[in-house]
Amino acid sequence: MKVRKIVAGLAAVSMLAAFSAQAVFAADGVVIKAGEAKAEAGKDFTLEISLENVPAAGTNAVEFAVTYDAKVLSISSVTAGKVAQTGVNDAEKLEGVNGFEAGWDTAGTITITYSTGLTDAAYAMGDGVFAVISGKVAEGTADGEYPVQITAIPRESVQGKGDVNKEVKSGLMKADGTIEKYATSGADGKVIVGTATVETDLPTETDKPTDLPTEEQKPGNVKYCDVNCDGTIDIMDVIKINKYLIGSAELNDEATANADVDVSGDVNSTDALNILKRVVGAYTDANFPIKK
Repeated sequence: MKVRKIVAGLAAVSMLAAFSAQAVFAADGVVIKAGEAKAEAGKDFTLEISLENVPAAGTNAVEFAVTYDAKVLSISSVTAGKVAQTGVNDAEKLEGVNGFEAGWDTAGTITITYSTGLTDAAYAMGDGVFAVISGKVAEGTADGEYPVQITAIPRESVQGKGDVNKEVKSGLMKADGTIEKYATSGADGKVIVGTATVETDLPTETDKPTDLPTEEQKPGNVKYCDVNCDGTIDIMDVIKINKYLIGSAELNDEATANADVDVSGDVNSTDALNILKRVVGAYTDANFPIKK
């Protein structure tokens, strides 16, 4: 890995490591979300990594890793997305050190950091595309869905202690020097390989789970767990139902039906827990609606 990448990475690590146990945590949490890309075997792909739910003050420190199957995908470039193009490099004028840095010397892992000692609001990022990953799908790759995962940068948390970093991180160094750490999570994406929609995992009439909801159980066009009605079940659905439960968001009729996963007629914390189980993989679509 190039020296400048190591230096920039250490800058982010040092800044984020300075967050104390007394740091203030954002109420809902920043989400670092991998997108979805489609490509044929032997062809190029482009996949975006976005920041979501960033507090109004923004973030000027971010660190995480992206993992992928190196037998399927090869990386050619990782560039700063729109929100990371803040002009901080020109402002700091630190030779060889950039605010946005990415490295992929280790096959299967990309490390990405953004850090700056400048506390001007112009160099803090909000929601939007943070990074753009470009590469190629290997020749002969079978049609299917290949995960792209947001994880912690694999390293010791404290030098010499032997413990392993387990956090994706983001936060804000304020003008007065105080540091605010944001609760941060990752949402995984995927590269879909093939010329058509991948249907290899769809059940056939002979192997459908017997406990799938019937049309009588699932009236209308209910999509259980999709609380934000974007067609995807992820951490944002958990955030949306939690916002509703604390009174900071409203649900329309479609969202209410999707959120009421136990069909109790009331959207509550039990629904939120069951949706979370779906997001982390403890439940599948076959578990919904939840049977009492």
